[in-house]
Amino acid sequence: MCSIIEILEDNIIIDTNKFINYVQSPHCGAITTFAGTTRVTFDDKDVLELRYEAYVSMAMRCIESICSSSRSSWSLNAIAVDHQLGPGPVRETSVFIAVSTRLKTSFLYH
Repeated sequence: MCSIIEILEDNIIIDTNKFINYVQSPHCGAITTFAGTTRVTFDDKDVLELRYEAYVSMAMRCIESICSSSRSSWSLNAIAVDHQLGPGPVRETSVFIAVSTRLKTSFLYH
């Protein structure tokens, strides 16, 4: 099982196709994705952007731990995670996760 984890800085846009292609496998019947985007309001207040900050090495360890735990819970073939640091404008993807699994139902409904 393989995984790729990236934390992007300097306003680099997340390349979602890169991560979907990474987890794709002829041995898998499903790819599940999650795209976290910034919405325009929060608690009835306008939002212009979110700002993400992280201690990168600690964030990498935390994400790796989550990936490891996910592998223990579900039969995952590959995991790809990307998180953007800095500004996250409205409608932009700031977190993207893709996983592949052999069976179509083993991950999607949990």
